Amino acid sequence: MKIFNVPHLKNPLHWGLALWILIAANHPLGGTVTIDLGAGDGQNLCLNETGYLYAFDEDPPEPPDASSCCKDDGSTGSWSLDSTFYHWYDDLTQVGDNAILNTSSPGWKHAEVYITYYWSCSVDDSNKPQNISSGENWFNVEQITVTDERGGAPFCLSDGAGGYCYADGAAMGSYSWSSSNTDVCDVSDLGGGTAWMSFYKRGKTTISVSDANLGCEADPHQVTIGGAAISGDASIPCGESIMLHNEYLSGSGAPTLYWTSENTSIATVSPEEGPTTKVTYVKDSTGGTVNIRAEDVADKDVHQVDVKPPIKVEASQEWVAAGWKTVVWATGGSGSYAWSSSDTSKAVVATNESVAYVCGQNMSSSLKDVQISAKDQNESSCKGSKDFSVAGVKVTHINFDYGAGAPAIHLRQDYSTAYNLTNGEWAAAGGSAIPVCYPTNKIFSFKARFAVQPSGLTNAIYRATMSPVAAGSSGSLSLGTNCYSTVSFPTGGGESDGGTNWTMFSSAGTATNCVLKMTGGQWQWQMRGFNTTVTTNVNMNVSGPITVYTILDTPASPWENTVGSQKNAWTKALDFVMTSASCNGDSTSGNALRHITQYLHAGHGLTYDINGGRRKYAENNFGGRMNLTGYIDKSDGNIINCYDQASGICSLGRLLGIPINYRYMSPFGYINTINLVGEGNCNNPFYPLSTSNLKIAGTDDVNPVRLGFGNHAFAEFDGRIFDACAGPSLGTQTEAQYIADTIDTSTAAEAASAGTTANISPGTVSDIQ
Repeated sequence: MKIFNVPHLKNPLHWGLALWILIAANHPLGGTVTIDLGAGDGQNLCLNETGYLYAFDEDPPEPPDASSCCKDDGSTGSWSLDSTFYHWYDDLTQVGDNAILNTSSPGWKHAEVYITYYWSCSVDDSNKPQNISSGENWFNVEQITVTDERGGAPFCLSDGAGGYCYADGAAMGSYSWSSSNTDVCDVSDLGGGTAWMSFYKRGKTTISVSDANLGCEADPHQVTIGGAAISGDASIPCGESIMLHNEYLSGSGAPTLYWTSENTSIATVSPEEGPTTKVTYVKDSTGGTVNIRAEDVADKDVHQVDVKPPIKVEASQEWVAAGWKTVVWATGGSGSYAWSSSDTSKAVVATNESVAYVCGQNMSSSLKDVQISAKDQNESSCKGSKDFSVAGVKVTHINFDYGAGAPAIHLRQDYSTAYNLTNGEWAAAGGSAIPVCYPTNKIFSFKARFAVQPSGLTNAIYRATMSPVAAGSSGSLSLGTNCYSTVSFPTGGGESDGGTNWTMFSSAGTATNCVLKMTGGQWQWQMRGFNTTVTTNVNMNVSGPITVYTILDTPASPWENTVGSQKNAWTKALDFVMTSASCNGDSTSGNALRHITQYLHAGHGLTYDINGGRRKYAENNFGGRMNLTGYIDKSDGNIINCYDQASGICSLGRLLGIPINYRYMSPFGYINTINLVGEGNCNNPFYPLSTSNLKIAGTDDVNPVRLGFGNHAFAEFDGRIFDACAGPSLGTQTEAQYIADTIDTSTAAEAASAGTTANISPGTVSDIQ
């Protein structure tokens, strides 16, 4: 750095004349700044933080020769430069962007200043100024800066340490050092722009330097002594966290602090290394006071933090049942809470109470947990919560036909196809429900399996009822109003009894009193207690729709009601009887048999074999084995005889539990005009084989003009005759009346071929397929 000296200024008095610098209004320093050259030869200009220009790095040009001065009368002569004084001006209004002296920014070091300078000349003979010569130049303005041995980063040293401090930009090389806090650090000049800082204790101080001759001050330099001094909040609000940091350390040169909590059951710190750390309370803590430590290579500090206890939500059990309420309470916080549920469709909770009630809802839907929260009404971030399981109990399986001794009728689809009843007739997992069948007017029972969640639920009392039948159906199967059974669950939840056993339910009422196929009905399950004696009924899930058949009694032979038999009741045959034959709603055997007989005679599309009266589905004239599958499907055609029709009535009547009998009569005789199945009115059943070829021949005609039945089969129940071949006879006649009304004995020739009741023999449908 060049020092600006003025060796040709001889009179020190004139150094007191001011050098004025005019600074423009937009200059960062603002206003007008006076720059005092001071006293004495060899002084320099100085611009300190208050705006004084202190140094130039270039010398000004030499003043002009005296010969360049002019006489006031224009003549030339011997002129001399008046070197006793002259004026300097710095007109900053002409300075460009590079002339900004921003002393408010601690980082500035120099600026270029545009100087306009003037010389005053005197004429020898008049001794007064006659002419003014001027010049101009650029000058760089410098400022003293201070750095320490760490390159500007804060010190982090323990008591008794020290470090160097350096000055740069001094005008005369003589410095005056100072410390703003001598209790923390003192500073002494070592010469050559270097000083030594002596550290006494942790703290902060500002190191400054000024020109010892002119008082030009440098930018202050802050030094930090010691590193681990924690500052920050002294308490953690409930449910929140706080930030702690080192009061003295900052910047890239700061050493790492190591943070620890002396009681991690109350509060923890994260991260565990760095200049700052986040302190948070432990969720399940009851609160308290904990010391947080911060330590570096040279120092450490302890900061005490008070942790407010969090809100804890507690309950006597961790589940809540639909329709019931579980008591919950909260501790911690101010004691005034606002309660909420994460899923109000599952559970609702009373609000603004220290003790509340969680009420479960919607048991019939899928299982799902719900979170109950309590929030401090005076401190919004302070809250606690507890997870509950809405008591999720649902029926998973129902078994009506559960084996030997079951009151339900054993069913199969048809002769060839059985039902798989491993999981009962209904399973919640999905798929079509398997139909069930019960006798009318009887108390019945069934078994069910349940799934439960959570494990705290060990038993409950359940009630099953049948909901109204869906549109288009008729009748109902009611379990009554007191069909209860206690269901036990294994430890750990899951299905009742591990899913291997079933809970028995017995109906309080009886099955419907008529033959019925009920479709569209749903079993609405209810429960009335969870490990308690609560008697309020609430809905569970719905197990439906299930098709339920009711029949008048247990199916009679040839049907078998033993497990696994191919002669178990077929739903194929039940549908044929109830739907096709219209037996739905029949409450008596006579009505059911009448509907069966009418349908087989006129609705099933069968026609009598007028060319020989041969059987098609019955085994023989006494019944025997009946191909009921083929008969229902008409797989061998629709041409039948009386054996087929009598076997059909007996097979289907006995399916409903009616002990109807097969009857065989030989001889039978000529018939009066009756409605022959598929042929209509007829007294000549084999008319194509007769000479008359008439369905209705002369009433007294006999063979070959008119032919009769050599034998005939029909059915009888309770002394009444049911005949789907000739008649039809619908249970209004006794055997004697039936014979009298059907057989023509009006002439001796006709009577000679007629049989009597003595010619009737019992037959039987001994088997079906």
